Amino acid sequence: MSRINVPSVKVIHYADPFCPWSLPSDPSYDEARRVWNGVIDKRPLAIVKCKDEEDVVNTVNYARENSLLLATRGGGHSVAGFGTCDNGVVLDLSEMKKIVVDPSSKTAVAQPGLTWGEFDRATQEHALATTGGGD
Repeated sequence: MSRINVPSVKVIHYADPFCPWSLPSDPSYDEARRVWNGVIDKRPLAIVKCKDEEDVVNTVNYARENSLLLATRGGGHSVAGFGTCDNGVVLDLSEMKKIVVDPSSKTAVAQPGLTWGEFDRATQEHALATTGGGD
């Protein structure tokens, strides 16, 4: 079994106040680790709420440099729980919700934190239909 350097996670947590990290000792941890499928009960070392591309790059680099498992979560709706992990870092993209719809080309570029319902509503405003599920 490999060892994880938990203190190093705490160092970056306090070093970057603009990108909130939720650790097991934080009051917000249990809520931050919760996913849509209540059967999934994983306990990551840290959950990082990314707000922009820089946060994502810094978190991915940090996980790679420290050999930490990394899970990526958008809306948290993976039935299989792929958006979380045990003993790793969860890259939480749920606050990244920007969408740009171009009606002339009938395309949309969206960040990963959008739910399908949010994406669908934004495209409907431009008379575009999308395929997929609900919120």
